[in-house]
Amino acid sequence: TILHLLPKQWYQRRVRATTEIDLTAPNGYREAYFRLHGYRNGTNNDRGQWMSMMIPVMKKWWLDVDFNVIAATMSFGIPPEFQNNPPPSTNPRVSVEEWEELKIYSRTYGGNRGDLAHLGQFELLEKALDKANIKTYPYLRMSGGFTRPGYGRQRRELIVVDSQYFF
Repeated sequence: TILHLLPKQWYQRRVRATTEIDLTAPNGYREAYFRLHGYRNGTNNDRGQWMSMMIPVMKKWWLDVDFNVIAATMSFGIPPEFQNNPPPSTNPRVSVEEWEELKIYSRTYGGNRGDLAHLGQFELLEKALDKANIKTYPYLRMSGGFTRPGYGRQRRELIVVDSQYFF
C-alpha cells in the first residue's frame, strides 16, 4: 500500500530530542546522529541517564521555492518512561521538544537516502495523495529510519508527509 497512517505510538505527542543536520559538512548526518546518541546514552543529558533507542529516527528537510534543501533536522524519540520528565540536554545543539499529534501518510522505500530513487519517493507519495484529494505543503519532507545506521541497503526509509503543513 502506498498510503497508510503510521501507528499512533510512533508519533502521537512524542517528546523527541532534535538536532540540526549540517548540510555543508561531509559527515553532517553522522555528526547529527552522534549528537543525539550522546544525549540518549547519558553523556550529554543533565542526569547522565541512559535511555533506550526509540525508532523511527526522524529527519525533516525544509525546502525553498525552488525545492532546494535549506535546513534539516534529525530526531530520536524519548522512551515512554521519560516522556513526562525527559532529562534536559547539556549540548546546546540538541533540544528536547514535544511533537503534537500528527496525521502522517507514508510510502516505504528500501534504499538509502543517497540513492537517486530516494527523492523520487516523495513525488510518488505526493501523486498518490493527490489522487486521494489530499493536498500537502510542498516545502517540507520527512523520513523515518527503522534500521541501525551504517547497514547500507538493509536500511529502510519511510517517507512521510506531515498534515500540520497541509493546506
